[in-house]
Amino acid sequence: MKYDAAKDIMWIPTKNGLFFCRGGSLKVQSVSSITNDSTLISDPVFDVLPFDADHIWIASGLKFVKLNTRSGAVEKYIIPKRINNTVNDEQFSYIKCMWLDKNQTLWLGTWRNGLIGYNTINKKFSQYFFNDATTNTVYDIKQLKSDDQDDLLYLSTFGNGFCTFNTTAGKFKSYKSPYTADNSGIRGDTYSMHTDTQGSALWIGSESGLHKLDRARQLFKSIDLSSLANGSDLLPVNAIAIEKSATGKDENIWIKIPDKGTYICNLANGSILPTPSRLAKYIENAFDFFSLFIDSKNRLWINNNKYGLICYDIETDKIVVPENRFFVEKTEWVNTFFEDKRGVMWFGARNGLFFWDETAKTVVAVQHVNMKLKNENLAMAVEGITEDAFNCLWYTTGFSNKKNACIGKYDYLKNTSEIIFNEIRDKGILSRPADFGDIAITANKKIFVSDNNNGLLWFSVSAPNPVLKKAADNSALNTNEVGSVIAGNNNNIWCNTNFG
Repeated sequence: MKYDAAKDIMWIPTKNGLFFCRGGSLKVQSVSSITNDSTLISDPVFDVLPFDADHIWIASGLKFVKLNTRSGAVEKYIIPKRINNTVNDEQFSYIKCMWLDKNQTLWLGTWRNGLIGYNTINKKFSQYFFNDATTNTVYDIKQLKSDDQDDLLYLSTFGNGFCTFNTTAGKFKSYKSPYTADNSGIRGDTYSMHTDTQGSALWIGSESGLHKLDRARQLFKSIDLSSLANGSDLLPVNAIAIEKSATGKDENIWIKIPDKGTYICNLANGSILPTPSRLAKYIENAFDFFSLFIDSKNRLWINNNKYGLICYDIETDKIVVPENRFFVEKTEWVNTFFEDKRGVMWFGARNGLFFWDETAKTVVAVQHVNMKLKNENLAMAVEGITEDAFNCLWYTTGFSNKKNACIGKYDYLKNTSEIIFNEIRDKGILSRPADFGDIAITANKKIFVSDNNNGLLWFSVSAPNPVLKKAADNSALNTNEVGSVIAGNNNNIWCNTNFG
């Protein structure tokens, strides 16, 4: 059954035609009171899809019908015997379910003939199958209002269980699992689905029970890199950068894989794209550089340990900062990149803090910071950079065996700086030598710092005398080895450890 909120009607598909109830009434009426079309009055009806104030789509056998509920006018469509060079067996083509997406494509889930798309604008059909030709039954199709991927359909299927289908790429992904208690999949086949009133969560009925998919809390979407592996194991991706796009969506992501090289993954269709040829010698050996960064102007920044700082303009396909000009020597290599809210690029290097002068097209040392570090005998290598709401950069330094790491603050408008934590001065606060890495700030003015020896640390920016503390003990994070930290919404902090 389908409830049509716009018309306050409950539609009831049956083997003997379509019926309905109006306005909460228990009186069941035949669709014959709306139309005299014999197909809808007496033939089996499998699904109903309300889609505007006057119309509904109806699935009946091999046909799908558009009914004007005011006038009773009917438009009938039949699944062609041949779509995309595929011959459809009529006994397996009847329609089980329907969904209309924002591009006005009507998606038809069939019995053993896969997923069929009908573009209601250009009147063209397309058809998609799973790999196994015997398991192409789709029981139900849904989308979520809160989903950031408006080209993603959720499918309940026979043989492949709970699946997603990317309408842009034309690809399925199955989440069928052999396990009962699997948070990343569902055991067995799935049947009906239902969205909550906000359209943010999806309830799924399966042969193993009832399940809830909450996209707002789903953390991971994987990218298939098997085409790069050539049958061997890949080392983990250890650097990523995301291109800016005209749509505002993530489309191309650059990834660095040790012992393999650098690649571009197109998120829309899942393809692996080659990197520009003029960048080849800088990125083909992924051991020759440490990190990737793409700024708001869509420029790719890397620091290669043979050629120094390189900047490549993705839009114009030009090298805008040529090799062997900046950060070439081992003592100068860049550890981290950061872009502030004005669009200024900052470089955390082994010999201090620097920024890019857009007018002069050159790197400029932040002498106020670098001289303070040098004069106080503190570690010079800047490992992490973040920015608060008051035009101040916060940074960590380390990469030293002298136990002289620090956390500093630099006001780039006033050109003033101060050291907040000094490992030489502030002894006894940390149980192990500091090994600072990333740094992030939350909306409630708390600074979080990753430390590979002491775990996740924090202090309050607004405190008159900030004191560095442990954010959680070992029992909470399971480890002291914390790498990256990112500030999320609602004052959350996300971090990665050696356990995940």
